[in-house]
Amino acid sequence: MSVPTFTNVMRPFLVLLQDGLEKSIRDITRDLAVHYALTAEELDVRVSSGQPQFANRVAWAKTYLKKAGLIENTRRGICRITDLGRKALQQRDSPFDLAFLEQFDEFREFRYGDLGNRAIVPDQRENAGGQWDLDLVETPDEVIDRLVEQSTQALVDELLDVIKSCSPGFFERLVVKLLVQMGYGGTEQETAAQVVGRSGDGGIDGVIKQDPLGLDNVYIQAKRWEGSVGSPEIQKFVGALAGRRATKGVFITTSNFTASARDYAHATAGFTVVLVCGEELAMLMIQHDVGVAVKSVKVMKRIDNDFFLEE
Repeated sequence: MSVPTFTNVMRPFLVLLQDGLEKSIRDITRDLAVHYALTAEELDVRVSSGQPQFANRVAWAKTYLKKAGLIENTRRGICRITDLGRKALQQRDSPFDLAFLEQFDEFREFRYGDLGNRAIVPDQRENAGGQWDLDLVETPDEVIDRLVEQSTQALVDELLDVIKSCSPGFFERLVVKLLVQMGYGGTEQETAAQVVGRSGDGGIDGVIKQDPLGLDNVYIQAKRWEGSVGSPEIQKFVGALAGRRATKGVFITTSNFTASARDYAHATAGFTVVLVCGEELAMLMIQHDVGVAVKSVKVMKRIDNDFFLEE
């Protein structure tokens, strides 16, 4: 049993209130988890804000039911069904989803703003501010997470295209800058001077301190490849490490590694070799603000429950 969508939660949510008693959102969430026989692992799945996904979906179900006038808050964290909610439960032939809720004026006003009280056909709604084409099984939080993920993936692809158009020397310097930004030792000025990347480098493109004290060095090979990197290249890199009496290396490429290359890197005794493919490289650049800039910041706020605790 997977975590139910928030639209699927709405009818069972309302059923739990059909006895007319006031109930807390916490108790409703617990009872719904029992109703769906959710496992501890499923209940521990979280959205990007850190809130449990199921609790987030129940909270959004509650919001939509309230906006439709089917439930009401009697006090903080407590709700009960309304007469309109009881009538809604009697409509058993209709799927209990957002389209179902659109029969209620308050919900249309909440969802569509000024357009809510007009007679709008679906095609017009799809063009009204982009609100109508959202996946109805997702909560707004999940929609935002999905759109951010899509935007990030597009940025990863764009970054890789730009990196592949740069010179090999620039790519080597980029890799060293990224590792410094990730917290490896020394200042950028000190470490950048150790970019090797020249004929006779023995398969080593750079060297960076593992920590600020320089207790150990990590050697780097950075390759702008189109095809997958195979095990022979990793063997050469390990040989270059051995030639420098080094045991730690990072092999970074703009492409991918074959399964045999990854197996060889993991199985090499006495050496720690980390393989970073192109997509991982781009993600690290995004996470550590290397080669990217903030486009915009949207702040989402939630209730600060600690603020409302009465002493």
